[in-house]
Amino acid sequence: MWLPNRRAFLLSALALGGCGFTPVYAPQSEARALLGTIDVDPPRDREGYLLVRHIEERMGRSANPTYALAISIELTDERMAITADNVATRFNLVGKATYALRAVEGGKVVNSGTVQSFVGYSTTGSTAATQTAEKNATERLMVILGDKIVQRLAVAQLEPAA
Repeated sequence: MWLPNRRAFLLSALALGGCGFTPVYAPQSEARALLGTIDVDPPRDREGYLLVRHIEERMGRSANPTYALAISIELTDERMAITADNVATRFNLVGKATYALRAVEGGKVVNSGTVQSFVGYSTTGSTAATQTAEKNATERLMVILGDKIVQRLAVAQLEPAA
C-alpha cells in the first residue's frame, strides 16, 4: 500500500503559507466578506429557481444586500447516442450562465462573466423515466453552474461597493 510522504505535504503547506496563500473562506478574506451580502435577482423559470436556490445555499440570503446578482441561463440539448433508426438514446444537456454582480448603490457592475458545463442523461427507459432523467440532469447542471459562479465570485478582487 502506498502512503503519501507526510514531510513533503507539510513542506508544501508551509511554502504556500509563506507565499501569501490564504484559504478562500478565512475569517478576514474578501470571499468571506461576500457571504450574506448578495441579493440574487428572482428566477423566471424552474432552472432559474434551482440555480438561485443553490447560490443562496452557498452564499446565504441577505437582509441588507450590498450587491445584486443577475443571471441569464441558456440550455441546449445535444444528441449523443443515436441508433440506426435515427433515435437518440442519450443526450447532453449543455448549460451556459451569464452573470453580472452589481453594487446595489449606483448599479455599477463590479464583476461579470460566463460559466458553462454539461451533464448527460439517457432516454432508453419509459417516458416517465426519461422525463425524470431530464429533470435530474437539469438539477445537477444548475448545481454545477451555481458552484462555478460562487467560485468565481469568491476569488474575484471586487472593488468596495459605495
